[in-house]
This record gives sequence, structure tokens and C-alpha cells, in this order.
Amino acid sequence: MSVPDTPPPPAARPRPSDRVCVLGAGAAGLAAAHHLRAAGYARVTVLERERRAGGKCRSVEHEGRTYELGAVFVAPGYRDVRAFVRASGATLMRCPPLRFWDRERGFVDLFAGSARWRGLLELSRYVALSVRHRAVHRPGFATAPAALAAPFAEVARDHGLGLLRRGFEGPFTSFGYGYFEEIPAAYLFKYMNAATLGCCLVRGSARTVAEGYQAVWERVAADLDVRFGQEVRGIERGAVVRVRTADATLECDRLVVASPLQDLPRILDADPEERDLFGRIRTYDYVVFLVEAPGLPPDSAYVPARFDRAHLGRVMAWCRRWDGSDVVQCYLLGDGLDDATLERHVHEDLAAAGGRVRRVLAMARWPYFPHVGPEDFAAGFHRRLEALQGHRNTWYAGEILNFATVDHVAAWSRHLVGRYFGPG
Repeated sequence: MSVPDTPPPPAARPRPSDRVCVLGAGAAGLAAAHHLRAAGYARVTVLERERRAGGKCRSVEHEGRTYELGAVFVAPGYRDVRAFVRASGATLMRCPPLRFWDRERGFVDLFAGSARWRGLLELSRYVALSVRHRAVHRPGFATAPAALAAPFAEVARDHGLGLLRRGFEGPFTSFGYGYFEEIPAAYLFKYMNAATLGCCLVRGSARTVAEGYQAVWERVAADLDVRFGQEVRGIERGAVVRVRTADATLECDRLVVASPLQDLPRILDADPEERDLFGRIRTYDYVVFLVEAPGLPPDSAYVPARFDRAHLGRVMAWCRRWDGSDVVQCYLLGDGLDDATLERHVHEDLAAAGGRVRRVLAMARWPYFPHVGPEDFAAGFHRRLEALQGHRNTWYAGEILNFATVDHVAAWSRHLVGRYFGPG
């Protein structure tokens, strides 16, 4: 059965005079509120549980320099993010490129020598597949081809992409997006678009926000009605939507949810379809350590052979944000391992690379990359979720809708507002 590109709009289309409540002041919620204001919606209120803006864009300062415990990269093709960076007055600087590092051989090039030609051949196959399945690059996943519901490991095997798969593991799994044996290929194709491929192929083309990614969203939030420290206790949706916090009850006409959907059933008056969908969402336990560790190779690196469950809880990559600094960000998938075990692994793994951890400066654990497995993807999870847009005066934004990069999230919020809250 074919699926229409555009599902029917809600019966009562929003109007600029409506009161809109946005849940979440991360990139998704703030981008949605920004575009709503630009579309003429004057009464937009953002509720945020934490006392800061940015969500998974979390920056910390150490000795006068910013470091990232969340999002890092700004690719050349990140249209929406770059627009927010320009509007905020923040600056972009070169992001240290990551290379593959081997304990015995040091930095290695997976595509050196004769492997270069094989890599180019596989890259051409991948690009041809990406063009054939170009619907996956439309906003969202509702029109993603059924062939991409299979795990990427199977797609790579069936199309002879073995070497390219190894090259993709670093910027995919070490960035918190899971294992190729488990993840529908559609997620990989969505992520490895022209912008991300460009960063992988053109060394030094990625950028990062000098003031920290969080600063961009703090400046966006400053122009909006954002209320911090507001933990939502309950939501009742009728002709009027009532959002109850510890302090008060906010009444609105429309609700935009830009907080994790898997957490909604405990606060939302969800119906069976909503509960079923939200209960199918999975995440990975993604862990970031900021450590001072002299002695490491003078660059940033992926660690090969760390991209499967056999090496769970080991350092998959480290990133040296500032040249000449001994402070690095380390990335692991924890999957429930306790903090002390993960910290011990950081000490061991950086020691194996020639470093010595003097001290741990900060740590963050994220329930990261909301997604569904191959069976749920094939069964139409995203089509069902998209069919809920506007249901009971509720719309959905965030990572599960498009993909868990800042640009995908911001782009989806722009798409959502234009599609459902514009003039029609």
C-alpha cells in the first residue's frame, strides 16, 4: 500500500492568535518556538525542566575555554544550525578531524594503498543507493523506503560495502548512534547524507562553535518566553490543553512536544495508540567524559574494533578540542555500566594510547538517539507517529522524528511549523 507524502492536516488548523506551549528548550523546542514567532504566533511559551537552555547541547568552561559534553560538530551543509549560529552572533572555528588510531600502528588510513580504489568503488555504490532511496532524505521517515528497514549490516553485506562500513563505524557508533547489526539502514542513510559525507571525505571541513553549542541556544532562548525549572507533572488535552507543573497550570490551545517521547506516558493523558508508539522507542546509554590526560597522540581519534557490544563501555573515540591542550572529550556507550566502571575504562584505555588521566573534569550520561528497531521500522512506526500530528491539539518534534543531530532536529522543527502552523 502506498503512503501519501503529505498526511491530511488536522481538522482545526492552528491560527497565529492561538496560545502555544512548547515542551523542552533543547534545539528542537527552541527552533520550533523561534519559527512559530516568525510565523506570527505571538503567544508561545516554552517550558523547560532544567535551568538552562540547549538540551543535549551542553557546554562547560575550564580555564577560560569551552568544552562540549553533548553536540560538537557543525558540517558545511548544516543549513539550519548555521542560520542560528549567525543570528546568535556566535563564531565557528575549525573542529579537529578524527582519524582512526591503532594501538600497534598509531594513526591508520583505512583507505590507503589498494584499499583506496575499493573504497572509491564502494562509495560510488553507496551514493547510487542513496540516490535510489532518496525519499529517506525528505523530512522525517514516514516515506523512507521499506528496503532500508533492514539493519545496515545486512544492507552493507548485500551491496558489497564492507570497507565503507568500517569507515562509517567511527562517525556513527562512536557518536552514539548504535551498532550496525541493530539499527535500520534508513538511520544511517539519513545521517550519512551529503553534509556528513563531506566532513568525512574533506579533512578539516567540520566546524564547532567557539563559545560552545549551548551558547547558541541560550541566545535564541533570550528572545523567547522560556520558563526554566518547570517540571511538568501532568497534561490534560481537551478543547483547552492544560499543562500542570509544580508551580502552576498553563492553559493553551496547541501543544508542541519537543521533549523525549518515551518519557511522555507518565505525564500525558495518552491514548492506546500513543502509549503503544512511545513504548517502542529505544535509546542508547551514551557517556561523555571530559578529562585532563597528557601524553595522548596530538590529534583526535576513533579506536577501531570498539564498535560492537563485545567492547561495550570502552572508549570509542577521544576529541581534542583545542590544539596543545591536554583536555580531551572521551565517548563511550555504557548500557547500564556504573560510573566507576566507566571511569576505570577511561583510565585504562587512554593509558593504552600513551596517555595518563590526571583528573576527570566532568561527565554526562545521555539517553541518546531515540529510534526503533528494524521490525517496528518496517511495520510503519514513523507513518503511525506522523499520523498523530495534530491529534488532540498535539504536535511532535525532536530527534525521533528526523534524526539525532542538531541540524536534523532544527530542520524538522522548521518543517513542522511550516507544514502545520503556516497559512496552509
